[in-house]
Amino acid sequence: MTTARVAPLVGQEEPLSVTVDSIVVRGNSRFSAEGIQRLAQIRVGEVVNGPGVQESIQRLFATGEFSDVQVRVTPFTPAIFYIDVVERPVVGSYRFEGLDHASDGTVTDTVGLVGGAALDPSKIARARAMILKLLGQEGFPQATVDTALAPDPRGLDQLELTFRVNEGPRLALARVEI
Repeated sequence: MTTARVAPLVGQEEPLSVTVDSIVVRGNSRFSAEGIQRLAQIRVGEVVNGPGVQESIQRLFATGEFSDVQVRVTPFTPAIFYIDVVERPVVGSYRFEGLDHASDGTVTDTVGLVGGAALDPSKIARARAMILKLLGQEGFPQATVDTALAPDPRGLDQLELTFRVNEGPRLALARVEI
């Protein structure tokens, strides 16, 4: 009797696994290397494969604190893991210029703009859309909103984000004929 051995299809092979010998974190300033390792859930002595590395990258991105995360592994033993991060800048404060017919407090509270948090482009986009919606409801459908980042004037290692609003002319119905 002969036994046939079937080779696994591409994508079915066992992922290459390596044992973590050491971890080097680069690009961090606000977060400690140990904190990033904890978030990534990669530990020295652990056996890690490609999907495990992808999960670690996803966990770091999910914090919202990093705009880029890369994990590199040396191709030889002992395997050195390099975790390269780019931390998002911290917005210390938000300002609104030219917003006269809508409440900046409504925008910050609804969207969740909090000073001291990492810059979140999706929150900025939601705040901009909300300003335009609120102004449209108040009769300013031609409003525009731009944003500007500048160093925080308080001298902190943070940024100040300013929403520059041009409400445009108020449009109203003069009369309705039936």
